[in-house]
Amino acid sequence: MIESAVLCPPAAREADPGRKVAQNVMRPDSPVGAALPSEALTDMASDNLLRVLLAHHSSHEAECLLNVLRKGGYATRPVYVDNADDIPEVLAHGMCDLVLSAGALGDHGLESLMSIYFAARKDLPVIIVSPTADEDMLVMALRHGARDCISGDRPRHLLEAVRRELAELEQRRGRRLAESTLREYKRRNAALLAASREAVAFVLDGMHIHANAQYAHMFGLDDPADLAQVPVMDLVDEADRTRFRDFLKNNGGGADHLEAIEITALRGGGDGFAALFAISPSVYEGEACLQMVATSLEPVSGPVTEAPPPAPAAATDPVEHLLEVLEERVMAAIRGQRRSCLVYLGIDDFTDLCRGLGVAESHRLVRDITATLRQELAGEALVTRCGDSAIALLLDRPDAQETAALGRRIREMVCASHGQRGGRSLALTCSFGVVAITELTPSGQAAFDWAVEACRLAATKGGDRLVAHEAAEPRIAESRNRALVKRVQGLIRNKRDVISFRPIVGLHGHRREFYEVMPHLRDRDGRPYATGEIYQAVEDAGVAARFDQWMLERVVELTREITRQGRDISFILGFSDGAMGDENRVLSVAKSLKSAGLDGTRLIFRLSEMAAATNVKPARSFVNGLHELNCKVALTHFGSGLTPFRILDHVDADYLAFDAAFIQDITRNVESRQAVELLCGETKRRSKFTLAPGVRDADTLAVLWQCGVDYASGDYLQEAGPEMNYDFMAEA
Repeated sequence: MIESAVLCPPAAREADPGRKVAQNVMRPDSPVGAALPSEALTDMASDNLLRVLLAHHSSHEAECLLNVLRKGGYATRPVYVDNADDIPEVLAHGMCDLVLSAGALGDHGLESLMSIYFAARKDLPVIIVSPTADEDMLVMALRHGARDCISGDRPRHLLEAVRRELAELEQRRGRRLAESTLREYKRRNAALLAASREAVAFVLDGMHIHANAQYAHMFGLDDPADLAQVPVMDLVDEADRTRFRDFLKNNGGGADHLEAIEITALRGGGDGFAALFAISPSVYEGEACLQMVATSLEPVSGPVTEAPPPAPAAATDPVEHLLEVLEERVMAAIRGQRRSCLVYLGIDDFTDLCRGLGVAESHRLVRDITATLRQELAGEALVTRCGDSAIALLLDRPDAQETAALGRRIREMVCASHGQRGGRSLALTCSFGVVAITELTPSGQAAFDWAVEACRLAATKGGDRLVAHEAAEPRIAESRNRALVKRVQGLIRNKRDVISFRPIVGLHGHRREFYEVMPHLRDRDGRPYATGEIYQAVEDAGVAARFDQWMLERVVELTREITRQGRDISFILGFSDGAMGDENRVLSVAKSLKSAGLDGTRLIFRLSEMAAATNVKPARSFVNGLHELNCKVALTHFGSGLTPFRILDHVDADYLAFDAAFIQDITRNVESRQAVELLCGETKRRSKFTLAPGVRDADTLAVLWQCGVDYASGDYLQEAGPEMNYDFMAEA
């Protein structure tokens, strides 16, 4: 049996009666699904998509393994099989990054299963997950090619093994890509050499090993292959051979510059002609050799013509030059000679700027900003324009505080010098991505990519800010979490409101005011904490109940104030996953509503589908309690499991928020679009509402509307902010 996460609604299963469907009833006490904290709705990383094959005789155990991956931060696209005979078909027709397999499936034991995996001839790490994973089984699994063998009740061990294998897989894929790129460059170089207007040859130990057609024609030959293994001295007049031999001996030992000599060369018929030979060290087919460029110094008759002068070389691409300098800086950092910092500056809302100023004027603006930075930072930074709306600055400034100060200085320069354009006043802001180049930086290209990524993150967080890329080092993460917990505890003690609002917009005539409420906290460097990061930190610190109560009181008080103004408004807010096992949490909601004189119809509580699926009984009790108060419930990350609608048989949620992985690529991935269409169809049959988070562009919004999604949110509609000012009466 094969089952994919995108073909799981009952309606789809009924359309294919010949397919057997696994039954998946999650156990609330399953050891695999309960050991790791889950993340919140809008911060699921869609870029970390993991295509995983789950080969197990038990679908609910496969679901638990899937939950471990999702709680570990992976957006998964799983395929489930419970029959070894289905594995070849799955591997033949789909891309797969990882296999989590039982030690046996049906009549197939461990050795047989591994043979099936290897028969696919794919670079595929296989991890065996078995309740009987003792030392003997581990040794057997490793002997047959598995990467590890882990007991199902050790989710942390499993997650670390997955991270290790995916990291190694990425390295192997990167090596293969590099080798492929090298072959492509060799092919292009050969094509350029063949088409060159200069006469070029490569000489090893005095013998020609390769020459292009122009070189062969210069010496009266029709085919360059005729020069193979021909001594170069055979092409030199006897009177000049001693002088030419001495020239090669004195200048062919690895000089890094071009040397030239004028001699009398010979054509195939013995005719001599004056020629200039320029030599330089080179490498051909992995062999160190000499490159020779021959130029005729006199006109010749017949088919041989004087080689035309070389075309002027194109100017070096600025970004390529920056990457070369970055590589030098990385090597200097590894040697302990210097440490540097790369700042990637992006102009915020450049598309809107183009609409207002025009494309040409907007590009001139970026050009002028680049010139200003070069002038003001002369001697401090290498300034390079990168693309339409970005500028890179390479500095000897690894200190974070100095870099932040430089960011403020650059912002002031940009605003002061370019705030007026074409008679218009411009509100220019910039997003900064910063990378420290240290001995741990793998390459200049990696540093550049990290800076671009950090800049994009700064832009998605509202722009006009600086985000530093941090290596995934446990000590840094622990320090950041400790600071976050202290920040939360201070907010609770002082009863300060630090929350933001994201509008949730109806796509089919729903015009009420509807906002998602999120905590909005920043660290000491001004960088925002992600919502999921906040909830995980407070759970780890044991202050989740106090934090949930603090958020609840803020939202209830806000609801009372707004409804007194006669506005029809609803809020969706999150509770930590531990709330489902706390009987007092529903009582606290009841007390807060009663104290404010409200019923619960305007509050929707957001729960993680992962947490509900692994704690079914507490989740059902918790949701039923909220329903008694007339509150609604939304399940997040919906649709990423093997049988997502199974949880609705136990937890009667009112809203289903899709997993962000479906939304991010729905305009270009047919599989994601079909998944959303199927999920929407079944959801409507069950009289539930659907919600799509993370909408970034108009094309995505249009596809969601066509699929029948009820509500959408994301930065394209409006970014989260401190004010509730979205116009819900406008057309979505």
